[in-house]
Amino acid sequence: MSQTDAPHEAYPIACAPVESAADDSPRPLPARKPAVIVQRGGPHTLIYDPDTDAVHVLNPTAAAIWEGCDGRRTPAELAARLAAAFADTAGRDLMADVEATLAILAARGLLCPSNAAPEVSDGSH
Repeated sequence: MSQTDAPHEAYPIACAPVESAADDSPRPLPARKPAVIVQRGGPHTLIYDPDTDAVHVLNPTAAAIWEGCDGRRTPAELAARLAAAFADTAGRDLMADVEATLAILAARGLLCPSNAAPEVSDGSH
């Protein structure tokens, strides 16, 4: 996909840590990989990763999850966004769908890796 194709956007977003996890270790909230190129057209969203020269095709549900990954929303908040955005979610385990999609997105390198979370400073240093 070249930059002369249809309109696209770059997402310069970094990971942000969660306050605490069940085992008290900080875990990053899901965040989109920075500097990918996004093209929306028809029912699918195309994401081009210039680091790997790979194009990823997301269906509307996966795209909604990925777009919600701003480093501030929890998986539960992403599931709530799905319930609000899609009428046909009754009877689905949206939390399981979000977790599975996040795992796939992370495996494909479209989310910040968990070790990329920045150090949190309270400003006293």
